[in-house]
Amino acid sequence: MVLPGMLEFTKEQTQRLVNIIEDKQGCICNVSNSMRTVWITSDDGENELRVSFLGNFALVISRVRFSIKRHGTMSLLLDALKEICEDYGVHRIVMQSVLTREMEVFCHKAGFRADPNVTMEVDGILTGDYILDF
Repeated sequence: MVLPGMLEFTKEQTQRLVNIIEDKQGCICNVSNSMRTVWITSDDGENELRVSFLGNFALVISRVRFSIKRHGTMSLLLDALKEICEDYGVHRIVMQSVLTREMEVFCHKAGFRADPNVTMEVDGILTGDYILDF
């Protein structure tokens, strides 16, 4: 049962994300659903994506790891996630806990902005949360 204001991914939406990862990464994925959070991991543990809705306010991407880098996986996932958000009337995506240069660069290219309240520079990388309003 979904409480008012609490959004969840449908099986079809989740499968769309799985299909993108499996296609772009050449892996087989497993899905875990818990407390409105979808966690997709590959059988070999080398690929993962964890996403959840923060009420009806934002979608939060809290884990991202892919074995094949710079292959367009995250770009396709972001497009799919934006469409899912739009279906629910959600217009904010938060990339939580950015820790690597490659994810920082991706966020900037994709139009995210660093949240000044929770980011700090560490070893030349602006780490923390990034926000995309659309």
